[in-house]
Amino acid sequence: MTGADLLLAQEGDADRELTLRALRQAAPDVRVAVARDGAEALDFLLATGEHAARAALPPVAAALIDLRLARLDGFSVLERLRAERRTALLPVVVLSASTDAADRERAYRLGANSYVEIGLDYPTFAGAIGMAARYWTGVNRPVR
Repeated sequence: MTGADLLLAQEGDADRELTLRALRQAAPDVRVAVARDGAEALDFLLATGEHAARAALPPVAAALIDLRLARLDGFSVLERLRAERRTALLPVVVLSASTDAADRERAYRLGANSYVEIGLDYPTFAGAIGMAARYWTGVNRPVR
């Protein structure tokens, strides 16, 4: 199993492919793992279930978490990440189509480090995702 620099947890093949394309264009050296729902994202980040072997690998630099996820929504994922000692300080960028201020506030209150609206036009969205990937994997110095 190889390591990853970022985890992308996003539902919907089309949305996920657009995000992955933006990441590949803006940050081609960043290794991205994909989770298709909230439960898989938690298993990956907490190194449990089918991702238990990840415990021996370095943690990801950041997680990009969509709020609309099956099995466990992005708010619940964020809440669980912040409750766990090993992921309490993991940088989390929330991806959301919601422009609702209450969703942004809730995400930040639960410990999100950033909130990116995915309903933007593709060039703006791709620029924002690329900037986030480059920042969290190259500029930011995490607590390990």
